[in-house]
Amino acid sequence: MTTAQKINPATVANLVTVIIPAFNSAKLINECLESVVCQDYLYIEVIVVDGASTDNTIEVVESVAHRHLFVHYISEPDQGVYDAINKGIQLARGEWIYVLGSDDRLASTGALSAMSTSFETESDFIHAKVLRMSTGMIEGAPTTSSDIVLANICQQSILYRKTLFDILGNFNLKYKICADWEFNIRCFGIPCKPTFVDIVLCCYDGRGMSSHITDHVFYNDRLSIARRSYHVPLKNSVFRPLRYLFRDEGKKYWKERKFFHSLVNQIIFLMHAVIARFERLVR
Repeated sequence: MTTAQKINPATVANLVTVIIPAFNSAKLINECLESVVCQDYLYIEVIVVDGASTDNTIEVVESVAHRHLFVHYISEPDQGVYDAINKGIQLARGEWIYVLGSDDRLASTGALSAMSTSFETESDFIHAKVLRMSTGMIEGAPTTSSDIVLANICQQSILYRKTLFDILGNFNLKYKICADWEFNIRCFGIPCKPTFVDIVLCCYDGRGMSSHITDHVFYNDRLSIARRSYHVPLKNSVFRPLRYLFRDEGKKYWKERKFFHSLVNQIIFLMHAVIARFERLVR
């Protein structure tokens, strides 16, 4: 019996719940699970949410769960990956939520320990770097509220404090590919308290659905999501009246002149890029 198996998750502060959505992942999920159970960070529970796989995914998970009592699983039909993640969040007992793909793995045995250095701070959104295995590229950098509207943060690089889901609700199933991006924009709109940890947390495949399917529903809604949630912490107030001028004009012409609205979108996103670069220069 490992030390981690002796821990009662219900009584542990800073417990990390690792949620692994899976479907027909028998060939890959064992490596993923082994990268989690070998962590030197002791306060972990694992929840595999399987979408009623037709291969032997559950048998593989059961074999790991038999050896590590902090590994749990359910298997039932779902409405996709974000529905599976939402189920895991509802079952989670951890103070921190980490989502790991069944074809991904933690980068080292000390990955979660390195992230835990920020647990006792006021941070509620901790993110790091990831290695994209399909290209060999390391990705990830500190992110501002300006950056997040233009580009998402890789989900496998983020640990969320569970209170964020208590405040904002779960991932929106309306967005089949980009529900995590929509949630991240809402996080920065609260605003959350992000911390960047300069380590490689995860090795991820990078060839999933988001690499070859576009979430058109999300991209059509992105500006309205930002308008509802997003607050730019501008260092130079000159940008603020311009931003709201274009936003209000976009609303005014939304119904009558969609071509104008599209142009406004592009202008606002360009302004966000300029603002993000300005913020990095003055930090």
